Amino acid sequence: MSNVFLDNLKTATHWVLKAVGVEYLLGQVERGDRANVLHIATHFSNLMKVSENIVVRRLAGASLLAIAPALTPDRRNEVAVELSKVLETGQTEISQYIPQYLGQFALWLTPRELDEIVDQMQILLSSANTVVVAAALADPKVQKFTEGKKLVKTILVPNKLVNLIAK
Repeated sequence: MSNVFLDNLKTATHWVLKAVGVEYLLGQVERGDRANVLHIATHFSNLMKVSENIVVRRLAGASLLAIAPALTPDRRNEVAVELSKVLETGQTEISQYIPQYLGQFALWLTPRELDEIVDQMQILLSSANTVVVAAALADPKVQKFTEGKKLVKTILVPNKLVNLIAK
């Protein structure tokens, strides 16, 4: 198992082998390996952040959601906090795949911890910086309307609106 952890984080490892590694680790948890579930969850979280391949990032995210019930509430919170910190970096290429999985994963948190994550997200959304605009532009629905067009202007109203004008 430790070889899978190491190989999946190496840039030289082909993405297909990384995907197989993710499926192997998911299978370990599904077969009852609770001793390594936090290590596996944080590994999936790391893959979502560092993998160069979208398929691997999405497979890691889906696998993280699948093992959420196997984590204790405290460990779920650890993983959720770690994922939410990625959004603070402002690096769209790293954080653009996190929100859809973090949102679903957060539903496994206790009400108090969920409120903390929601509060943190509200702070991020109210920040008047390019991270919010970049996150909006990374959304596939927005990309459908902006593809092949030049972004002329962005208007950010904290906590309310991101308006993108494309030509």
